[in-house]
Amino acid sequence: MNHLTRLAGALLLCLAAPGALALDFTRKEDQLAGYIKLRGDLSGQETFADFHIDVYGVLPGERPQLLFKLDGFNVGKFVKEGERWLFLSRELALYRDAKTGGVLERWPNPYTGQENAVVQVQNDPVNQTYDLSSPRLAFKFDDYGSDLLFKVDVPLRYPNPLPPQQFPEESGGAFYSGMESFTFFADKAQVHDASKTSAATRYVWFRYGPWLPWMKMGERPGFLLYTGHGRKHADFAALDAVLREAVDKQYPLYRHAPQTLVSPNETSWTFYRKLKTGASPEGKGKP
Repeated sequence: MNHLTRLAGALLLCLAAPGALALDFTRKEDQLAGYIKLRGDLSGQETFADFHIDVYGVLPGERPQLLFKLDGFNVGKFVKEGERWLFLSRELALYRDAKTGGVLERWPNPYTGQENAVVQVQNDPVNQTYDLSSPRLAFKFDDYGSDLLFKVDVPLRYPNPLPPQQFPEESGGAFYSGMESFTFFADKAQVHDASKTSAATRYVWFRYGPWLPWMKMGERPGFLLYTGHGRKHADFAALDAVLREAVDKQYPLYRHAPQTLVSPNETSWTFYRKLKTGASPEGKGKP
């Protein structure tokens, strides 16, 4: 689940004194500038976007059931390269017990009666390129009083990295189908303040998608529903203590954003395939 890979921004034009409305959102450059202040930092400083999510299982004709929680973060930075901006990031998330909050290593599956080994979210990289010359590049903001709102819906359908013929237990079908929806709320005064390179931002996130590969549900009817929220931080120390400890002890790679643009991006499905086939990238837990 590379739940922030579709989102990034670009250059701020410093047009006015602090507190003035420095950005004109009829201009593409200013749209991008506003978004990068909302999502990251124009100075190139790393930012940490955390997320706290409830994950429900939904079976046809049944009430959704809370299965577990998912807490994690994306660490990223924006880098100017010629006429384009790069968003370089990676994300780590831990599945946690819905009642105790403990990090899950194994999970009792209420649908199959089996106990599954949990594979934590380790998406490295989650990168994106944004070019001001692209006619498709645009961001729309809504004014909500003291906040600016930015919303994006991301319908998804593409060939499943885990084809059912090769991965009958882990695959939900020949195609991955799902959808994500992000709604960001940023401090309007800070977005427009030319003396600031970043704005305080909160967001909510919704997603539905197939059963996770490690749940080993195959093509069983149903899907997962994710609902959660998050906040952007300037400092690693602001993250949840459990996440910080996991990075320090097991996943030090996720302490910082990547330094260079590489592809393709990682998802929970591609990562699982590498684990299953023995092609897992070496050093995922190392800087």
